[in-house]
Amino acid sequence: MKQYPRFRGAMTELTISYLPNGGIDHGAIRHMVDWQVDHGIQAIFANGISSESYMMTLDEQEQLVQTMCRSAGGRIPVMCNLMIPGYRDAIDMIRRYEDAGADAICITPPYLASYSDQALREYFRRLIESTQAPVYIYNAPQTNNLLSPQLLAELANEYPHVRGYKDSTQSVVHLETAMGLIQNPEFEYIAGSDSTIFTTLALGGCGIISFISIAFPQPIIQLCDAWFAGDVDLARERQAFVMKIRDVLRKGGNSAGYKYASALAGCPIQGSRYPDSLLYLEEPVRQEIKRGLEELDLI
Repeated sequence: MKQYPRFRGAMTELTISYLPNGGIDHGAIRHMVDWQVDHGIQAIFANGISSESYMMTLDEQEQLVQTMCRSAGGRIPVMCNLMIPGYRDAIDMIRRYEDAGADAICITPPYLASYSDQALREYFRRLIESTQAPVYIYNAPQTNNLLSPQLLAELANEYPHVRGYKDSTQSVVHLETAMGLIQNPEFEYIAGSDSTIFTTLALGGCGIISFISIAFPQPIIQLCDAWFAGDVDLARERQAFVMKIRDVLRKGGNSAGYKYASALAGCPIQGSRYPDSLLYLEEPVRQEIKRGLEELDLI
């Protein structure tokens, strides 16, 4: 495990390109990492929800992280996410992430089954105690198992190597409450939605793990840079611009609009393990997305 880096500013959650036979296209992944680094992104988030990691085998998740870490080559840090409900497989994957050279481990709540606070406490403690790597906690509403601010603070205050929190709740009250309970002044709060970058930074956060930056890193970087430079008005203006991009890309449903935009931006993402019809964009929708991006002067 490398020396602990600070995750800060504009960071990207990478999704996956697939080969015609359905396997992961590692050449495309290497290109994506280089493209993100060349465009100024500060860190990579691997095996998140948008990367469809829940449709990969454990071996595929490991191989994907190996490719990303090797491609990053120390230029930017890589945070590796766990979306694995069972203890045994999750702890096994932590070992694999460590061996691959991950800079930090992110733990997402288990999905499908409904967990009580006590069950979530047991799950997170077991995984946190299985590693000395920097750990981040991720609250993802899609799992239907959210950590309360109280439980989040309990884990953060108990374990010094729990270094930060990726928040996708889009709830100001939730985030403010957690911040008031967590004792570590160096604890890192990272926006998990492009809709809450400005809000998270204004409350004391340190950055964003973005999906928009897969195709359009610069608006995300500009927002973060403006905030850190003390230009609140420009940061607020950039957030409004990001919201316009988000509205355009979400027209496709699921991640289809984002993948289409990536091709238009010069970093294509091919294939999926969803049924083709789920990510298929009718030609009028494609034209609407393209026209919207042209009007925003992004392509």
